[in-house]
Amino acid sequence: DTSDGHATLYSGGDIEVASTTRETASTVVVGLALANTFSGAGSVDFLTLNNTNKASISEVDVHADGNLSVLATDIVDYTPGIGNVAISGTAAGGGSFLVMLNNNETEASMSGVVSNAKGVTLVHGWSVADIDAVAVVVGGGVKGSFMGSFSFYVSGTTTRGIIEGGSRAAEVNRDSSYDHAQQSVIVQATDDVTTSQVTGAASASIFGALGGALSYTEIENTVDAHIGSFARVSAQKDVIVSAESSKDITGASGGLGVAL
Repeated sequence: DTSDGHATLYSGGDIEVASTTRETASTVVVGLALANTFSGAGSVDFLTLNNTNKASISEVDVHADGNLSVLATDIVDYTPGIGNVAISGTAAGGGSFLVMLNNNETEASMSGVVSNAKGVTLVHGWSVADIDAVAVVVGGGVKGSFMGSFSFYVSGTTTRGIIEGGSRAAEVNRDSSYDHAQQSVIVQATDDVTTSQVTGAASASIFGALGGALSYTEIENTVDAHIGSFARVSAQKDVIVSAESSKDITGASGGLGVAL
């Protein structure tokens, strides 16, 4: 039905529009150096994410006897392991460098939509990141040994759940014939981050040894759930707008230098 210039969708059950992106990676990077005079070993692992994931209903009429759902989900599961070994009869040097950048954008939206649902109208943007990283380096030299291990995780993701007007006002549950005791409207944006970083460096030498480790985490994620301008929303039960962010961060860093 496009009699008013907008497409119309009817369902005797549920209507769901969903988009899911999943980035799963497990990497191992290893360096090894052996020499009589000088040995140097280095390992680098670099990951950057700039994905855009959007699920939307725009400028249509939608009617469901059940639930109406618009879902955008982004899942990042990254498990890197990096390390190296450097041994020399004179001097040894080595470093492990692990860098992870996450700038993904996830959005679920209804814009300029006239909709009715007897059940739950759910607009939910959800981002999940699970990072388990290990970076280590070990070295030894007779005259000197210098080892460093570094791990960085920087996140600036954006997650949104939105109902708003478009070329016309958005109207949710305007038709009273769809009224039901369980009729609700929920607009959500959820961001869940779990990171675990272990960095370590060990160095041994007869004359001089240095071992250092650094773990750095920076999270500046944006979580936005809103019912915007030119939107009329009603429900027989609940209207909920919720933006939630959770962070579970654990880390361990250690450096050891032994001079005999």
